[in-house]
Amino acid sequence: MKTLILPEEEAASAVAGLLAEKLQADPEALIALPAGRTPEMLYRELVRRYEAGEMHFSRARFLLLTEFDPMDENDPRSCRRSLKERFFEKVNADPERCIFPSAENISTLDRQIEELGGIDLAVLGIGQNGHFAYNEPTTQFDAPSHRQKLSPGTQRSLRVRFGENADIPEFAFTVGIRTIVSAKTIAVMAFGKEKAGPVFKMLYARDDSLVPAAFLQIPRDVQVYIDEAAASEIQKKDGNT
Repeated sequence: MKTLILPEEEAASAVAGLLAEKLQADPEALIALPAGRTPEMLYRELVRRYEAGEMHFSRARFLLLTEFDPMDENDPRSCRRSLKERFFEKVNADPERCIFPSAENISTLDRQIEELGGIDLAVLGIGQNGHFAYNEPTTQFDAPSHRQKLSPGTQRSLRVRFGENADIPEFAFTVGIRTIVSAKTIAVMAFGKEKAGPVFKMLYARDDSLVPAAFLQIPRDVQVYIDEAAASEIQKKDGNT
């Protein structure tokens, strides 16, 4: 892994640059994107570059990594609506070239991704318990894309995000670990003190199912973008505090 400690705005610009490189090399590249809070500034930067005429997305293929179940796509809590409102509807992305995990396609999703040549760039965040996408602890490396029961910790995080009185989903569809780590390039983003523990485990835990993010030690091209707060635990280990 290549770890870069940058302010969040600079990290977002760097990941946008990675995405731009992928689309310049192949305008039809398959880009996998998350729908949480972490990539908020990234999507703003991509929209800015599109509006400035610096990037175009009409031929790109996009894969949303997660979706809650059950969840109407127009529900304000849905991953699909979140990504559409923050990114897809603000650029020239082709809706016909966007893939959203659902009950209808989850059993064939890995094959569909493989037929498209695999993921060219996967942008990931990390959960408090070390999950990525919604591959929760104990998810096996070779598990296909699947319907995942969300852990109590993940549900607590969603309650903070959606509000105390909101109905919190118990399940989500998620792209599987093996499919994600097979991406040609992976960019991991994590910001804030609360991500310091998960970042440390991602870098130093055993690559087993207890810490799913530790499987990200396996691929060759993984770039980790974190701010000073998220880097605090690794700095302690390396004696740089």
